[in-house]
Amino acid sequence: MGKVFCKICGMSINEKNFEINNNALPEGNSEEHYEYCPFCGAHKRYFCESSEKIYTTDTEKLTIKELEIFDHATKLEIFNGDFYMEASRRAIKDENKLMFRELANIEYIHAKVHMKLGGIDKKPELRKIDYGRLKNDEEFIKEANNRERHAVSFYDKGIANSEDKTVKEVLKAFMEIEKDHIIMTE
Repeated sequence: MGKVFCKICGMSINEKNFEINNNALPEGNSEEHYEYCPFCGAHKRYFCESSEKIYTTDTEKLTIKELEIFDHATKLEIFNGDFYMEASRRAIKDENKLMFRELANIEYIHAKVHMKLGGIDKKPELRKIDYGRLKNDEEFIKEANNRERHAVSFYDKGIANSEDKTVKEVLKAFMEIEKDHIIMTE
């Protein structure tokens, strides 16, 4: 298919990397068809042929509410990425280990996007959570589904509380991605 850029995360998608994180996408990308960004999971309508069309913000012009949304979104995505890393270590089935690890990769990219767009220079330190109460793959999948539902709700509220067109579009893209993750974890 050639080289395209993701307007959401800014990554170049090409024949060398289109399969990255395929186990965390609703349907895998193929060499002929890139349906999703392999890095952040954005749908193909967010692809462009020029890196100049990648979404950016002027943090000086963002509202305090929008900056707070990016701050909270960064923490949410790191929190969920950490959860998925723990789930990948503790899962029994290999396909679940792989899916969880690749979901973690995508969630961490989401956090990086929020940091970039929100002008956040330092990765927040979050407390480690003990997931000992989760005993098997099914319990991790159920917890993942709950987290993805929470993320969709968060992004929906963020869209309603944002004024900036780019902020709204990025939050909408992430909401769609998290909806994909809900389907994958049902």
